[in-house]
Amino acid sequence: MPYLAPRNPGTRKLQPMKAAFLLIFCLLLPLGEAVAQGVSGRNRPQQPAAVVSFMPTYQRWADGDTVYTQQSMPLFAQAALGSGVGISLAAGQARVSGDEVASLSGLTDVQVGFSYRRKVGAASAALSLGVNLPSGKKAFTDEEFLTSIILSEDFFRFQVSRFGQGFNLSPGLTVAVPAGEGLVLGFGVAYQVLGAYKPLDTLDDDYNPGDELRLTGGVDVRVTPTANVSLDLTYTRYGVDVLGDAEVFGSGDKLTASLQYRQAIGFDEVWLFGRYRSRAKNEVAVSGLLVEEVEKTIPDQVELLGHYRRRFSSRLQTRFLAEARFAKASPQRDAVSLIGLGLSPELTLSPAVSLLLRVKYFFGSFTGLEAGLGLSFRLQ
Repeated sequence: MPYLAPRNPGTRKLQPMKAAFLLIFCLLLPLGEAVAQGVSGRNRPQQPAAVVSFMPTYQRWADGDTVYTQQSMPLFAQAALGSGVGISLAAGQARVSGDEVASLSGLTDVQVGFSYRRKVGAASAALSLGVNLPSGKKAFTDEEFLTSIILSEDFFRFQVSRFGQGFNLSPGLTVAVPAGEGLVLGFGVAYQVLGAYKPLDTLDDDYNPGDELRLTGGVDVRVTPTANVSLDLTYTRYGVDVLGDAEVFGSGDKLTASLQYRQAIGFDEVWLFGRYRSRAKNEVAVSGLLVEEVEKTIPDQVELLGHYRRRFSSRLQTRFLAEARFAKASPQRDAVSLIGLGLSPELTLSPAVSLLLRVKYFFGSFTGLEAGLGLSFRLQ
């Protein structure tokens, strides 16, 4: 992708339109208690009051004779505070290395999420606010910057795909409306305010990524008493990236379509998910003007995921994993095809503690291995 760096925001003064958007969001916030669980997240079982989980993970990718590895320790926590208020926190630490690339390690940014839920007649509404707190490494050297580009590669799907991002805000609103027996319609809007930062320690000017607007619509259908089908469409509009006072890059708009099927079979579960992403052509700076690129540098992508979760006993359940990733050819890379298979057992050690294991192997255009072992703590 030809922008200067992965979208790592920092702090900057809000423009009037963005400030107005946040003001409207803050005025709406007291009106709702969040109940909507996302456009395609309805009919879920009741969640515990608090969950804390961490899973140290090792990933290894071999692209021809080139090998990249990452050791990461992501941490996630979420809690229900009562009266429809929820909070979540995500952080982590990672180290990445590879052939002919500089090693890169450190803490990631801390991300905090807030939600507020309310029932509005028969409908459900959810207000959310995500905050990224700048704690991770940024202002890379030239060698570290090249490593960070590898981290952001979609097909590698590193657990930690970037380190420092700087401060940003992501307000959002989701509404779910019953539309008949076993039918729910969902609508969502989110806006991500990104700020300026220095991706390279040699830059004199700040790099200011364009903000993002995301619109989502979806439908959830209960096809049987134990099975649901969900369809979601998401449109993402990106602002123009600026270096100093000069416009340097315009990301093409993105359209994402996803289809999900979930069915309970006694204590077991079948889950299937498919997603298609298409990005319009980007705009790049030529002689001080933004010009649309001749060929799409970000190809269309298809992703297929699925698992069968088998409950062997009250203490042991295992998910049998399968996934596939495909992308068309681009000027930078040939067409990509990946197939992944894996296992994810979960052993309940006590009512409050579970042992988690995940192992996946990938083959196709690249070969890859992912292995993680961690713990989950639940508080009722």
